[in-house]
Amino acid sequence: MNSRNELLGRTLDAFPVNLLKDYFDESGKKEDIIEAIVQKFTEKDISDFICTHFNFLHLTINVFELNKKIPSSVSKIMDGECIYFHSSKLISEWIYLHKIFVNYYDTKKGHTDRLEFLIPVKIFNRGKKLIVYQNTFQRNINSYFEYNIFLERGAGYIGVIDNIRHNYAGPVFSLDLNKGIKYLWTNNFLDAMHVKSRQSKSIRQDRMDENYLYKASYPKRWKQLMSTPIQQTKFKSLTSDISLDHFDCNPSTGNIGVSFHPNSPDETPDLINLILRNN
Repeated sequence: MNSRNELLGRTLDAFPVNLLKDYFDESGKKEDIIEAIVQKFTEKDISDFICTHFNFLHLTINVFELNKKIPSSVSKIMDGECIYFHSSKLISEWIYLHKIFVNYYDTKKGHTDRLEFLIPVKIFNRGKKLIVYQNTFQRNINSYFEYNIFLERGAGYIGVIDNIRHNYAGPVFSLDLNKGIKYLWTNNFLDAMHVKSRQSKSIRQDRMDENYLYKASYPKRWKQLMSTPIQQTKFKSLTSDISLDHFDCNPSTGNIGVSFHPNSPDETPDLINLILRNN
């Protein structure tokens, strides 16, 4: 269950099927396309595809502030399998395949086993900003078995951020994005579909009905919200300046989530750059 081809196949499963069809010139059901790819193509071919199409993945993004730029000579930023590295005077960029695993009880074999995954991670450094893009883990584990299995522990991105902190010799702080998000919200680049806000004695959640948005519906409440740190919020784009239709963001922790496949590779980095430019 954890051969190299199976690991690469499970990584490819995170990409939209049309991209796989077009890039590798294969047809059929997704599982048949992936099987053909791992049999016919080299690991370099597959790594090149992952690097070229990374931004089409479902992504969890964390933005950090460093006390200094990472030297361009640093080719290793975390442990694991680095499949891409580029560095210049202005930027450095790494793409890793980060191994995680899921423990499960195998009802057929009668013992606990583990299913491994290679999760694509992109790390981008410009000046004192460090942006970590991780493929959001959304696999249906049961789909890899023809019989019942029972999960014993979930999987996540445990180790990626700590791994970077360990390899980078300096402080790494989560970047507060409230200023950038509030600028975009105030200037009607976006509005919210779901808002979580901190009250004096509680956390308040407002989930808007379909076709209604928070600022447009509750302008007084929105104005009060602007005077406090924004918590986890789902935003909807109102302008062509943001190509993504919607995204999740917790500005106070520097966390952004894109839970669908974008239409182009520029949509997610363009959003991050727009937030940072106004932060």
